[in-house]
Amino acid sequence: MIPGWKDSIFPVIYSITSLQMALGAILVTLFIMRRWGGYEGYIGKSVFWSASKVLLGVTLLWVYHLFAFFITFWYGRLEVEQNIIKYLIVDTYGAVFLVNLIFSFVAPFAVLLWNPVRRSAWGPALAGLLVLIGGLAFNIRIFVGAANAAVGQAIYDPILEHVPAPVYPDLWDVFMVVGGIGAAVFVFLLATKMLPLLSLWEVKEGTLYQKWGKFIRGEYMILAKPE
Repeated sequence: MIPGWKDSIFPVIYSITSLQMALGAILVTLFIMRRWGGYEGYIGKSVFWSASKVLLGVTLLWVYHLFAFFITFWYGRLEVEQNIIKYLIVDTYGAVFLVNLIFSFVAPFAVLLWNPVRRSAWGPALAGLLVLIGGLAFNIRIFVGAANAAVGQAIYDPILEHVPAPVYPDLWDVFMVVGGIGAAVFVFLLATKMLPLLSLWEVKEGTLYQKWGKFIRGEYMILAKPE
């Protein structure tokens, strides 16, 4: 909907953002279940440790594709490419882009960079909460920006001839976002009244294949059949 915006990298960075937010939501949900839901005995720290490595990798992929998008338009230097950079990154939605960059890359990367934090339960969950905020800023910047750009001129124009002024969500938009999140939480809590959050039988069976053993000077978890 932004006239002249042709970018083969956008589908990739959008997919990575979706994966990043999905994993972040899972980590936040698991932490709530572990901390306040009574599942501490069933959700170990190893779950967060393993997922944190994936989240760190996805976060690095996100900033790489952001750089690939920016550098292509920066070196292209066509009028439409300069206008798109000004519109989505530098001028019009520059503040939203800064929030997006901080919460989607800088802050979670700083959190997940440390091994003691990754091995905890709260560290990956905190990084997950940060990427959720960053993903919300990403969607505001892209979709609100796209709809706003289509208002001032026809979407079939060859280029973005002028850089539109920013349009930010109003109070009703905030209510819709909060209501959407509240509806999802309501459905999740309603499902917990009928279905268990975890398959306790599967967790119990899994523990039969685990034991702690010594190797040189450290202790490690061994996953294997009893025999």
